[in-house]
Amino acid sequence: MSKKMAKIIKGNVVYNDSCDYSLVQEIGGSLYCGSAKEVSLPKLTTIGGSLYCGSAKVSLPKLTTIGGSLCCGSAKEVSLPKLTTIGGYLYCGFAKVSLPKLTTIGGYLCCGSAKEVSLPKLTTIGGYLCCGSAKEVSLPKLTTIGGYLYCGSAKEVSLPNLTTLGGYLYCGSAKVSLPKLTTIGGYLDCGSAKVSLPNLTTLGGYLYCGSAKEVSLPKLTTKLERGL
Repeated sequence: MSKKMAKIIKGNVVYNDSCDYSLVQEIGGSLYCGSAKEVSLPKLTTIGGSLYCGSAKVSLPKLTTIGGSLCCGSAKEVSLPKLTTIGGYLYCGFAKVSLPKLTTIGGYLCCGSAKEVSLPKLTTIGGYLCCGSAKEVSLPKLTTIGGYLYCGSAKEVSLPNLTTLGGYLYCGSAKVSLPKLTTIGGYLDCGSAKVSLPNLTTLGGYLYCGSAKEVSLPKLTTKLERGL
């Protein structure tokens, strides 16, 4: 007979298939999924700490808030349809990540080698955005990145509403679309990409074109620390 867990758990939880989590609504600490095949907590709304998915298939249909970080690791699938806020970082790992209501990530977003990253309502990343080797990174409502943007070897990076980047921008070899970007707090390294930033007016650091195929910055007015 499965051990039935309480509605509110103050500490950490290491998911165990022999326990019944059907009543759990709040976890004060972190949730560790480990090597469980499937993790289901149908009534869970809040995790005070972090969520570590391990290699599990994770389904938390009522979860709205993670106070700490979300680490997807090698999870097969992560389904958190009502999650709106992650206080720490989001690491997508190798998972297929779909968070349709997520609006805020307090820390960084690292896409890793994720099969798919779908965050259609995300508006703010407090830290940096590292696209890794993800096939496509599309964040249609993102307006602000507090740290840097590292496109790496991602094939395509589309951030149509991004206006402000607190740190540097490294384009790598990606196809980069940032039509509304006006401010880069750090430097701009174009890598080997074709770079077009039609509304960029302010660059805090230097501009390095390297082996870029094409660089178009028609509105850039700030004096560069170093030349091309």
